Amino acid sequence: MHNLEYNGTSLRKLGFCIANAPFYHISNRKFEIVDIYGKDGGIIADNGFYENIDVSYEINSLPWLVYNDTQSLIRMLAEEFANFDGKYKELRDTYNTGYYAKAICKSIDKIEYKADKCVSTILNFTRQPFWYSDEGQKTISFSAAANSQKETEFYVYNPEKFSAEPYFCIYHSQDLTLDVNNAQIKIKAAFVGNENLIELDSEMQSAFCGITDMNAYISCTSFPVFTSGWNKIKVISEKENAFSKINIIPRWRRL
Repeated sequence: MHNLEYNGTSLRKLGFCIANAPFYHISNRKFEIVDIYGKDGGIIADNGFYENIDVSYEINSLPWLVYNDTQSLIRMLAEEFANFDGKYKELRDTYNTGYYAKAICKSIDKIEYKADKCVSTILNFTRQPFWYSDEGQKTISFSAAANSQKETEFYVYNPEKFSAEPYFCIYHSQDLTLDVNNAQIKIKAAFVGNENLIELDSEMQSAFCGITDMNAYISCTSFPVFTSGWNKIKVISEKENAFSKINIIPRWRRL
């Protein structure tokens, strides 16, 4: 029997299981074909994103797992899946082990009563296009040598076939440049000579330190992206010992 988890709540712990395997959906890239007068073949105008996907799970209650009455069972289902706060939640199912999606429950279909403690319904979600791997949520750390040079280079391997939008946490004491696959972010130290911490989130397209906005301390045309395969990372500075450590959450993902 297959199971799903939504926002940390297991369907099975509520007394339910997935009745039928859901269809596997692959997100469509959003682009348009633009016709040009006098030119054979249209021009591809890429909008730069993959579309959200609607996915539904048919579920049944399992009487031997249900310790409450039918009304309590329905109430728990509503509390866990219909409680709306406008934020994506972590969605996992046992058809995609080792991965999770960012989803929100759109609706719960009519609940069919079959017998005492035996009910069935359909949970409807919309999810972001990617499945994120658990492996890609593990922190990769690089520490600078005792007398680090003005340019330090290291590599990160992306095992998936799709690019990833990583998170960086950089401990530094001087101005520096973070170079990822030849795309650069210039970072200013807020307190020169003392240890500074700056966080870069490529998904959010933002720089911060905890709850403090740090976007005024960076300069770039785009945030770092890890392509499939090996990725070269360089830390460049005018002085030695500009940074002490970099933590990276790579966020590997697939469609």
